[in-house]
Amino acid sequence: GREMDSRRRKDYEGEYAKSIRSDSETSPTLQTVRKDARAMHLQQTHMIELILQGRVPSKKNAWKARAGGKHYLPSQIQADIDALVIQAQASKHRLDLKPIQGKKRLRVIAEFFVHDEHIDLDNAFTTLLDVLQKAGVIENDRYVRAFGVEEHVDPQREESVRVNVMPL
Repeated sequence: GREMDSRRRKDYEGEYAKSIRSDSETSPTLQTVRKDARAMHLQQTHMIELILQGRVPSKKNAWKARAGGKHYLPSQIQADIDALVIQAQASKHRLDLKPIQGKKRLRVIAEFFVHDEHIDLDNAFTTLLDVLQKAGVIENDRYVRAFGVEEHVDPQREESVRVNVMPL
């Protein structure tokens, strides 16, 4: 269960830490190279990790009605979602990540870093799955069979989400 996942993740991180020299004073270029190396290591272990900047909105209660019975999302919410999709696509292309295909059972772990506790976690997670599918990180969100969601509140930190995708 969760304890095994925690041990697996520590093993991944431990192997990664051994493979890259620790140095607290590094250039931004070297930090980028290290992030790329971490992503490649995670990909070799069939795990994708992305960090997306910005708040993940909840779409569920945001829909507005138009004349004629059609519904739409307010432009700010749609813009926030589009920004997340672009970041996920950019990371996918920059790191040459491939969707975990052929694996019909996926586990997704998401850590939301937010300014306050007013986030609707379950609906934000649903939006995140839509973002990952639209960006091509996962083939289809219906294959997610296990998931975990955590919230970290820090008013000083930039809002973001760290997401890990792996086959079950």
